[in-house]
Amino acid sequence: MRKDEPVLASAEALVRWKHPRLGMIDPGLFIPLLEDNGLVQKLDHYVWQEAAAQIRRWKDTLGVTVPVSVNVSRVDMYDPELISIFKKTIEENRLTTAEYLLEITESAYTDNSIQIINIVKQLRKLGFRIEMDDFGTGYSSLNMLSMLPIDALKLDMKFIRTAFSERKDTRMIELIIDIAEYLKVPVIAEGVETEEQLTTLKALGCDIVQGYYFSRPVPAEEFETFIIQKKKQSEAASAGVTKPNREVAAMEGSHSAQDADAEGNASAEAEQKLKIVELYGIAHALSSDFERVYYVDLDTEEYTAFKAEDAYADLHLEHSGSSFFRECRKNLKKVIHPEDLEKILAVMEKKEVISLLDKMPVYSIDYRKLANGQTEYCRLKLARPGSESRGVVIGISNIHTQSLYRQTQETKLQKVHRDSLTYARIAQALAGEYFSIYYVNLDTNAFIEFSSADKYKELQTENNGIDFFESCLHNAPLAVHEDDLETVLYVLNKENMLKELNENGSISVTYRLVNGGKSVYAHMKIILMEDSENDSRHVVVGVSNIDAQIRREQKFAEAQALAKQNSAKHTGA
Repeated sequence: MRKDEPVLASAEALVRWKHPRLGMIDPGLFIPLLEDNGLVQKLDHYVWQEAAAQIRRWKDTLGVTVPVSVNVSRVDMYDPELISIFKKTIEENRLTTAEYLLEITESAYTDNSIQIINIVKQLRKLGFRIEMDDFGTGYSSLNMLSMLPIDALKLDMKFIRTAFSERKDTRMIELIIDIAEYLKVPVIAEGVETEEQLTTLKALGCDIVQGYYFSRPVPAEEFETFIIQKKKQSEAASAGVTKPNREVAAMEGSHSAQDADAEGNASAEAEQKLKIVELYGIAHALSSDFERVYYVDLDTEEYTAFKAEDAYADLHLEHSGSSFFRECRKNLKKVIHPEDLEKILAVMEKKEVISLLDKMPVYSIDYRKLANGQTEYCRLKLARPGSESRGVVIGISNIHTQSLYRQTQETKLQKVHRDSLTYARIAQALAGEYFSIYYVNLDTNAFIEFSSADKYKELQTENNGIDFFESCLHNAPLAVHEDDLETVLYVLNKENMLKELNENGSISVTYRLVNGGKSVYAHMKIILMEDSENDSRHVVVGVSNIDAQIRREQKFAEAQALAKQNSAKHTGA
């Protein structure tokens, strides 16, 4: 997803049965029948071959490569011929592993994890990109992600539906994205259907989305509409550039006249490199919104730079040059924020790039750059186009809006953490079982009520408000027994309350509430809390139900009095 408009990155091959008499049959109806009869593998093999052939047809007729992912079931993973089948499929259709993606369901990793992981490692070693499908269906836990060999994580659509239900709670999605980002694994969200979902997922940092928002599943010939649109955007962007941009070189610096002259002599070679980069599918390899991409030959350090003219255009040739890493060291010092310069310079050493990509297929790091005196947040990603490639693809994206959103979220989380500590102190200070706790700011009189017992909602007191003492004056006559009202109103007067707290440190009052026409004994405890961090004062008012306790004490007192009366009768006293 790029800044303004989403850009087509890849497709998923799905199967439908177009019956001559029954019409279109949903796979949920016929796939279980095939599984029960041991025929599902034949269907899988058919889909794999058809998908590969379709990618080849699009390349031949439209001149465009769109990576397509195919599903691999648990049953397929136990096939000893699985790896040779995939190798044969891409060889017969003259495809690269970057164009033919494999989706393995989350549940497959838990059946026989050691065997499955070994197979996945062999596939990845051959260059296949592995996407974990249906993550969150209940089979694995978040901490499993660090141990699994995967290149992308596909969120099950139930996450999207749950997050955007009436509760509007996206915290679980945000947590998964954060963990995946830490592990350098891009996230794909399935089941996106609305503008709200798309916008929110983008703000949360989701790399790729799919769903009915863009289109329902369509036959290959209808899908060509999207490919043609992508091709037109690419051609329009390329046509708009008559000369290479000589103002920007390796990692956003200016390049020398010698490099500029070399560009003119090597334009054909640069165009060829453009085809190579497109062949490997930069957008899918890096899985993000990139404004500038570099293809660097790790043997010669020659590079070619590509740039998107606007937020949704495809990449087009910008310029080429040599001595990429030397140019980086020189140019990064001009644009990177001083506090982030050291870490970026360390990453952009040739040996370090090779070392990082030997350990993981994709590496990313965030940093700040200075643009016109303003700080902007950016992301740098490194990826190998293919397992046998001696080149590296480096993508630069602007994540300023996303970073500001995350900072806002972190601030909220910090506030929640501080509040939770405050509430813990409140509970400890009150040391009792309270059905309502009021947290009152003595500077503003504003308050928040924390309630834990639904049956006391009938008391008709406010949950929060701007003036605690005014609210008490209004609500107490509605809830407090008339015989106890005067005492309660005295205590809940601000002047009287502060006087009692200063003299005694705390206030305790037993009184009766009227609930459903019945009297219920309650206990109120008030304490004073100083907040030195924010230089403010608060009072905490806790109300607990002590009706059962009072009733027991009354019965015990009555029993004692009755026992004394009986004793007096027997003794004649």
